[in-house]
Amino acid sequence: SSRNLFFEIKNPGKEVIDIIDVQVSCSCSSVQISKSNLQPGESVKLEFKYSSGSRRGTIDASSSIRYCSPAIPSVFEKRIKVTGRITPEYRVEPEVLKAFSETCDVQAIVMEGDGLEVEGVTCDKSYFDVSLEKIEFSRYIVKVRFDHSLYYNGAGVGRLTIRTNSKVQPIVEVLLGVKRDS
Repeated sequence: SSRNLFFEIKNPGKEVIDIIDVQVSCSCSSVQISKSNLQPGESVKLEFKYSSGSRRGTIDASSSIRYCSPAIPSVFEKRIKVTGRITPEYRVEPEVLKAFSETCDVQAIVMEGDGLEVEGVTCDKSYFDVSLEKIEFSRYIVKVRFDHSLYYNGAGVGRLTIRTNSKVQPIVEVLLGVKRDS
């Protein structure tokens, strides 16, 4: 899902300003500005676009605008910060799974939401086996089995990808961790 926000950038001073550079804080956002030279009192629209991808929860993104004036030999910076909350149409619990090195127990992720259809699940690590079960209308269980015989120390975190019919957030990712017994 993506969202476009618009901000007005105004030159309140008595000198022309030149916008040198506009940067964003992460690859999830982009910025477009239609003009880079502002006369005194002139305004320009800045378009800030955020794409949530598979993110959920609170998001923080920002944009830095660097500008100068030919009359003043300094570079100035203004920052625009955007904070929001991404609430998908469905619930996923838990959001992180941890497996233990001596067990192969099945752990479940419950997904539910009005009209939700889960189209598929995959995992990027072979030591996690995943399966999908529809238990009733718009309610699913994703079962995750950890096979410690395939795991080796330092193999890393797994990423479970769940594809849905959601228009807001069609893909959700759940981290699968391994906690070594001590």
